[in-house]
Amino acid sequence: MDARRGVLVDASLDLAWSHWVGLGVRGVARPPDTAVDVEALSYFTAYVADHDPRLRDEVADWWHQFERHVSGPRLNAMAHSFGDLEWKAMVLSFPSAKKLSGKSRLDRLDTPARTLLRMRAVFGANARAEVLLEMLTSSSDEGWTALALSEIGYSKRNIAMVLESLALGGLLTATNESNRVRYRLTDRQALARILAPLPQLSGQWHLRLPIVARFLVLASRIERKDAVTQGVEAQKLVAKLQPELIAVGGLPKLPNAAVDTYWSALQTWLAEHLLAEHRDSRRDVPRTLEGLWFGPGDTEARALVRPDGAVLPRLSTDVGADELLCLDLVQVSTISPSNDWTWGVLSRAATGTYRHTMGLDRGETWRFVAIGSGDVYEVSLDEDIPPERISKLYGTDAAARARADMPAVQLRLRRHTRS
Repeated sequence: MDARRGVLVDASLDLAWSHWVGLGVRGVARPPDTAVDVEALSYFTAYVADHDPRLRDEVADWWHQFERHVSGPRLNAMAHSFGDLEWKAMVLSFPSAKKLSGKSRLDRLDTPARTLLRMRAVFGANARAEVLLEMLTSSSDEGWTALALSEIGYSKRNIAMVLESLALGGLLTATNESNRVRYRLTDRQALARILAPLPQLSGQWHLRLPIVARFLVLASRIERKDAVTQGVEAQKLVAKLQPELIAVGGLPKLPNAAVDTYWSALQTWLAEHLLAEHRDSRRDVPRTLEGLWFGPGDTEARALVRPDGAVLPRLSTDVGADELLCLDLVQVSTISPSNDWTWGVLSRAATGTYRHTMGLDRGETWRFVAIGSGDVYEVSLDEDIPPERISKLYGTDAAARARADMPAVQLRLRRHTRS
């Protein structure tokens, strides 16, 4: 974490990178397990882009190539959710940025992160995609009304018309209840099978990100204030945003801290409960590039969605560089009943266990294709790293996953081409 920016800004940048990589922006973050909400994400990025100019440049590149996937009406509607219309102008400036890398890729939509874009490809860039995504990723025995669904970023009238059309087309069943109509999916399993893979949760980013954006504005305003003033201002904003926080639902109790530590505690709470993905902890290795290994004769026809390997760039590495020094990460078994494997650092003692390291030892040419970016690297063995140097070069988390009695395998990755 950059201590000068604070916990909230760092967590916001992490989420923005993760979600944009999920949409095809070049980067090394792991795509989210929830569906990316491109309109909410675009506004949210405007609040954090000044902290990371490269993020703004890469997002501008995505917009330049794939703006057709963005819903204009929903983008207009979400300006109100984020509370300041000047941010709309900032979002719409993305396509006209001067630096366009041309590196964003969106050649396939069959990942959970791209579910909304996939549904728009089927149903159009309108409220149908959001309505069906909400129904498929939320469990409700009671069904949905137009009012309940209007929070997704369209007017109640628009939602009501879409629900009527979907019912007329047979995807929904409608039940009259006094002065309202309640809708349910006619065949949830059949629709889910057609639109798979679906995320287990929608993420509710249209509700979460506007709240965090308000606190990012606060963070900028009180950055140089004393701790007590920061705490007082944070408490005021929490009180003002109570309806929005209640609308998210299922959130744990807000921090109970003294006023001089409240802002610090609140930033952590926001990062953990409004920005966290709650992912599978077995993959939680910072900066990890997950991907697939290809040896001589292997084709790259496999879908880049399920990693069979991973690499970890050095702390000092520019991950956008054409050459990277990385640790080799492999799947190792655990005794946890919920997570049966985790990423471990490959030691020299185990190189005879894995196809790619056996091949590299024989002098073969192997490639590593990163999931998310689709970047292709030619790989060679570099000098092994002694255990005592891992923490300094790769971080304490990496050192904790490595053998203390054997050197770790280090790889040199050279960018080859882009798939």
